[in-house]
Amino acid sequence: MKDSVPPFLLSKNAPPIDNGPIRSRRPFVDGALDHIGSVITATYVQWEFASKKGLLQAVDCRVKLVCMLFLLVVATIRNDLAPALVLSGLLFLLALLSRLDLLVFYRRVGVLAFLFGFLIALPAALNLITKGRVIFPIVTFRAPPTFRLFPIPPTIGITAEGLIVIARLTLRVINCLSVSFLLLYTTPLPQIIRSLKVFRVPDTLLLVLLLTYKYIFIFSATLEDMYLAMKSRLVGSPKGRETEDWTAGRIVSLFRRTQTRCEDVFRAMVSRGLTGNIMLPGPGPLKVVDLYAGLCLAILGGLVLWI
Repeated sequence: MKDSVPPFLLSKNAPPIDNGPIRSRRPFVDGALDHIGSVITATYVQWEFASKKGLLQAVDCRVKLVCMLFLLVVATIRNDLAPALVLSGLLFLLALLSRLDLLVFYRRVGVLAFLFGFLIALPAALNLITKGRVIFPIVTFRAPPTFRLFPIPPTIGITAEGLIVIARLTLRVINCLSVSFLLLYTTPLPQIIRSLKVFRVPDTLLLVLLLTYKYIFIFSATLEDMYLAMKSRLVGSPKGRETEDWTAGRIVSLFRRTQTRCEDVFRAMVSRGLTGNIMLPGPGPLKVVDLYAGLCLAILGGLVLWI
C-alpha cells in the first residue's frame, strides 16, 4: 500500500520559510499604553526604593522635609555655575548613599530637565536675546535688517554668554528635580502625608493629594486592562480608524466611570463619618540620629549658599 503521508512531514529538517523582511508598524495606542504602564512601574519602583536601607531612608520624614525644602531654596537662589555644580555633586552623593538606582533616577531627572530646562532656555543662546561674543554664527546678512523698528544684528549666532545662561537654568532645574525625587524615592507617601499634617498643611489639600495619587494608579491600570481586553478579542493589530473610534469611546467611558467612582467613594466616606479632618497617629519624637542628619544637611546647604 502506498504511503499517503506528505513528504514535508517525513523530512527531519524542514527548510525554513522565507517570507522576506517583516515590517510591522506599532500602533500609537500601544505606545501610549507603555507610558501608562511606566506610571504603574514607577509607583512600584518608588515603593521599592523607599523600603531600602539607605542614608535618607533612615532619616525621619519631618527632618527630610525641612532639609529638602531648604536645599530646594538654595538651588533656586544660587544662580552661579560653581554653587550649582557643588550642589549637584552633593545630591549625587546623597542618591548614591541612599542606594538608589542612579540610572533610573537620573534618567527621569534628565528627561524632565531637557524638556523644561534646556529646551525652554535654548533661544537664549542666540545673540538676539543674550548679547555677547558670537562663537558659532548661524546666519549672516549683507545689510543689517530691522523687524518693526527693532534692529537685528548682521550676524545671528550662538554666544558664549547665552550658553552660560542655558547651563545655569538647566542645572537649576536638575537640582530642583533631584531634591524632589530624592524625597519621593526615599520616603513612602503615608509618611509624607503624616509629616505635612504635623506642619499644619490643610487637611483638604492632603486629602486631594492622597486621592489623586491613588486614582492615577487605579485608572492607569483600568485603562490598560480595557485595551488588553479589546486586543484579546481581535486577530492582528487594529486598524487606524478602529483605533481612533475605540480611543474616543474609551475616553468617554473612562470619564463616566471616573465620575461614578468618585461619587461612590465620596458617599462611602460620608457614611463612615467623614468630617473633612484627617486623623493620623503621631510620628513620635525625633531621634538623635535624625537631628545630626538634619544638622549635616543644613550645614552642607549653607556651604553651597555661602560659596
